[in-house]
Amino acid sequence: MRLPIVQFPRIVVENLAYFAPVFETAEQRKHFCEYVTGLIVGDKATITAINTLFLNKNDQSSLNKFISQVKWDEAELNERRVQFELRRLYRRAVSEKAGRLILDDTLAHHTKCSMEGLAYLRDHSVGHNVWAHNVVTSYYVNRSDQFPVDFRLYHQFNRKYETKMLRKVVQRVQAKPDLANYRQYLATLVSYHYREQLYRPQD
Repeated sequence: MRLPIVQFPRIVVENLAYFAPVFETAEQRKHFCEYVTGLIVGDKATITAINTLFLNKNDQSSLNKFISQVKWDEAELNERRVQFELRRLYRRAVSEKAGRLILDDTLAHHTKCSMEGLAYLRDHSVGHNVWAHNVVTSYYVNRSDQFPVDFRLYHQFNRKYETKMLRKVVQRVQAKPDLANYRQYLATLVSYHYREQLYRPQD
């Protein structure tokens, strides 16, 4: 039986001041400490599992809202984390020649549904296309020192296919110019341009 956590680990408490400016309230900073603590000591990285680790816990929805709904700058937090790691790295001699930035992409399989960023992608490990998110990660390694740098979700945009679908919606509006078809046209047009802007072709 795991004993409940009654206080945050020293490493979290001592370094909170460096990350605190990203958050607006004491409650947000508390949730940040809970989440980081859960990642360090927990067996599962789910919100429910992390929340159950603590003795004086709130309902898991509080931590869930902090992660998914509360406005705080994810990019600023990650930039501070990377700078934090680099300061730790530079406290001792490191080799410029030994440093490597590793880029990797991983397919997270799903069933066909309406999740944002989901695409029909080639999975070479199974030999056919699958519905998946393609998560591209970057990871820095310098001998025994290593840390994740960032990640991005790859957004697919097949211009030929997307243009064909857009033309079909336009033809539907021209054939029957009612409110429902105009709404569908506007939604398709916005989606087209949004995904077109997200797409970053391989160079």
